[in-house]
Amino acid sequence: MALYANGSEVSTLKAKVGGLSRVMDDVDGSVSYDGVGFQPTAMWFWCVENVQEYWSVGWSDAGATGGSNVCSYHNYEADTMTYNKGNRHTLSLRTGTGSFYGQITSFDADGFTIYWSMGGSETGTAQVGWLAIG
Repeated sequence: MALYANGSEVSTLKAKVGGLSRVMDDVDGSVSYDGVGFQPTAMWFWCVENVQEYWSVGWSDAGATGGSNVCSYHNYEADTMTYNKGNRHTLSLRTGTGSFYGQITSFDADGFTIYWSMGGSETGTAQVGWLAIG
């Protein structure tokens, strides 16, 4: 999609939608994801845990302002929602046995890198959808 100012093209907007999954009890560490087709400048994420009612929606610009998210702790803390802002985890799931986080550490030439971490004894698989904008 082209963006115009005063009748002249000033930029071309790129966007791609994709998904990934992450086994929640995998070892902490960075994982690179490629195949986006361009270097993103911002991303939106939505995340659910496959057997529970926990979810989060997050966004990141990979460094300029950090990541943020809104997450639901449904059936864990009486349908509580929380907002985590700036230099925080972009992806966050919390169940009765611990917490699971993903922080966007970089936007790469053809994708992005997430640092995954876990607190407690999470099990299951996080299903993540994403929208990359460049």
